Amino acid sequence: MIQSKIDELQSILETETNEKVLIERGQSLLIELRQAWPKHKNDFSDNDISKLRSFTVTLEAVNDFIDLQEEFEYVRSVEDSNNLVNDLFLLSEHLHDFPLKGRLLKEIRELNEKSVKLPNDHDRKESAKLSHAIATLSSRSPICKKCGSNMVLREGNGSFFWGCEHFPGCWGKSWLSKEELDIINK
Repeated sequence: MIQSKIDELQSILETETNEKVLIERGQSLLIELRQAWPKHKNDFSDNDISKLRSFTVTLEAVNDFIDLQEEFEYVRSVEDSNNLVNDLFLLSEHLHDFPLKGRLLKEIRELNEKSVKLPNDHDRKESAKLSHAIATLSSRSPICKKCGSNMVLREGNGSFFWGCEHFPGCWGKSWLSKEELDIINK
């Protein structure tokens, strides 16, 4: 019975690519084997114990892989991607040559490809500051002197200006004040 459960656990690790099935079935078998240990210590060889320790580490890595997958959607910068790739690479070392390692390496490749298109943290922070400044200024938009409508913040030729919200129907335009420029350039 002990050996058949160890063999089944090894077979699951060697064939299964779905990490959730691996965890569910693998953890179940490990629990059964741990419960059998006190009464059947003599049925466990040194090799069996070594295998079970290795399988435990592997299943912990699978569980960590599941947890890391939740972070994939939150990757917003090159640094986020690199950190996640490093974590995944460390996990891959515990998956030996089991089939799930191929999936994990695929995720690493996809993150590396995605990171080429991502901004770095500095650029993201600068963009967030600019967005905040634009929102602040937009909440205090002036009134168009030509038609009396609200003006909106526009960008052209590398600088910001106020333009009538009814453009092109109204060509009302004004430059930002020094205080407004200071808010943009912070």
